[in-house]
Amino acid sequence: MTTKEIASLLVEMCRNGQVEEAKEKLFAEDITSTEPVEGFLPKQVKGMEAIRKKAELFISMVDNFYGSTLSDPIIAGDYFSVSWETDIQMKGEARKTMGELCVYKTNGGKIISADSCFFGKVLSCFASAGTNIPPRCLLTLEQLASWFEPLAT
Repeated sequence: MTTKEIASLLVEMCRNGQVEEAKEKLFAEDITSTEPVEGFLPKQVKGMEAIRKKAELFISMVDNFYGSTLSDPIIAGDYFSVSWETDIQMKGEARKTMGELCVYKTNGGKIISADSCFFGKVLSCFASAGTNIPPRCLLTLEQLASWFEPLAT
């Protein structure tokens, strides 16, 4: 599968509530998944077994799930990104909308890395190896948009 085909299938499956099935089908066995900060979830995990455990941990922290909205993917070579908003209530917290930008890298017909950046007043972000974006940086949305401008032209 091409990066575009992988991206389209991931979004389609996730929009249909098949998030875990999408991971099983599209993630490489040795995938790396990175969160912007260490917290309730580990900052980085490697391999499908660790991905499954991370999903179980996240699900155990959810009180109510009301739905999510995914953008269409933006493709750039072996990478694609998806904006993902989730209407959720975590245990012991008020209902909220969590927004994140997910950046995926593909190779050999599979997703080999999945990186998340969370939105707030600033975007807490980090860079995957091989990009020219400084690691572990705080970006305004305007700064992030400026990086993607050349891709839109």
